[in-house]
Amino acid sequence: MAEGTIRRAFLRGLAALLPTALTVIIFVKVYEFIAGSVGKAINSLIAAALAYATDSSFDEIDAMVPSVVGTFLALILIFLVAVFVGLVLASLIGRKAWGYLERRLFGFPLVRLVYPSLKQITDFIFGEQRLSFKRVGLLEYPRKGVYSIGFITGSAFETLTERTGRDMVTFFIPSSPTPFTGYCVQVAREEVMELDVPVEAAIRYTVSGGVIVPVAEGGAAHTVALVESRIRKRHPGGKKDED
Repeated sequence: MAEGTIRRAFLRGLAALLPTALTVIIFVKVYEFIAGSVGKAINSLIAAALAYATDSSFDEIDAMVPSVVGTFLALILIFLVAVFVGLVLASLIGRKAWGYLERRLFGFPLVRLVYPSLKQITDFIFGEQRLSFKRVGLLEYPRKGVYSIGFITGSAFETLTERTGRDMVTFFIPSSPTPFTGYCVQVAREEVMELDVPVEAAIRYTVSGGVIVPVAEGGAAHTVALVESRIRKRHPGGKKDED
């Protein structure tokens, strides 16, 4: 077997295994942290309470209480605390109090370097921030004469608008077949040709690699219906998008 073939196979296998391995490592480390901190403290409290109630030695009781008990109770406690904080943040007073606490945290230099980035990541993962595709458009990119379909996601940096003196927007160009990866560029609004196409239809076009052309743009209605029926068979609980 050629050296190049082995190298490509190794890189391909590494790319497939690495995300799974990192996910497992993260969950294992989180579990070990919970078991070694909160779980261990809960085990000690249980042993102390039983020792006091039975007038026995703390060391004997502590050795009898399985460590998994404290870990299990720690997971339940963390879940309840997260639910409680979520309910508090659902109220106006809770949001203001949490915002005040975050602003106070930003006063510490080291916290200010780490906390904002972590918050953006967790907010995006857990649904507080979503990628907002507002309108569909065409941009002459990556070179003159070639047009890429994409989405206007919002305004550009104010600094860029001030320095160029033009009305700038942020334009996201998705890649196929994963529309949530791609290129984010800032361009003048007049350079973007807006299309009267629903965002969902443009996403289907991107995911399919251009096979599912929106009906409003000349696509065959039966092709769209056929692909959607296959999607519904694979995901029975999925919701049908409107073109």
